[in-house]
Amino acid sequence: MNKQEVYNFLNSISAYLKDNMQSQKDTIVMKVRKATLKGGEPENYFIKLSLAPLLIKFFKQKSKGLIIEGINSRGQTQFKNYFFSSRPAPDFRFKEPLPFNLVGENKYCKLQLRSIATGLGQLITYIESSKNESEPSQYGYLNFFNTGVSKELSTQENNFIKLLWERENIFNTKIILESVNNFV
Repeated sequence: MNKQEVYNFLNSISAYLKDNMQSQKDTIVMKVRKATLKGGEPENYFIKLSLAPLLIKFFKQKSKGLIIEGINSRGQTQFKNYFFSSRPAPDFRFKEPLPFNLVGENKYCKLQLRSIATGLGQLITYIESSKNESEPSQYGYLNFFNTGVSKELSTQENNFIKLLWERENIFNTKIILESVNNFV
């Protein structure tokens, strides 16, 4: 698969997630809010309750190669996963049967530069760390699930995202999950 085909494939994942989450955004945010313990990480519950089932459904028969951080094969939450012998782990990754290896990171919060920078830093770390593995990850995929008031990215930010794809093989997408009640 050439790089343009990979880009189109990752874009199709984003379109699928957007289509399936936009109509349910208030329900998703409410479920995550109810599941998250005080002081807990809403991102973990978002992944388990909303993202993981959609990724599994999208990939259908290919989901055997999908590894989701903190979720075992029976869909139960686990918080002690390791990746390349270290913590933390990417939120999801594929080793097979896709024709490329992919690591993914998700951010579930209000759109802030710090959150985007953290996600990108984590992806770069995972990609670089995997170079010592027998099957290194060639691509990174950042999903940013914005639960705050929507803002458009500037031309400079969009150019940076394009540069990340061209130079680092990192695909970035933003999915708006802002709620009527505007809570995480």
